[in-house]
Amino acid sequence: MKTSLELDLKKMEENSEVEKAEYSKRFKKKIPEIEKIAEAKREKIEKLKEQKSINLKKMSEKLSANPNAYPPKTKTCGCF
Repeated sequence: MKTSLELDLKKMEENSEVEKAEYSKRFKKKIPEIEKIAEAKREKIEKLKEQKSINLKKMSEKLSANPNAYPPKTKTCGCF
């Protein structure tokens, strides 16, 4: 009885080791895919930041070229 339980326990331990090894192999195969996706997202975010920066520069150039184009919004009430 005791020996059969010990054998069962040993089998379970061996199976768990095999499963761990298989899982780690599968995960290691997925790492490059995950890195590619992350790099694509980084590039997309970088492009968006550059575009926003360009838009802000254009807006600042417009304002500095013609300051009367956008009057200051100091009025708190439209009737005064």
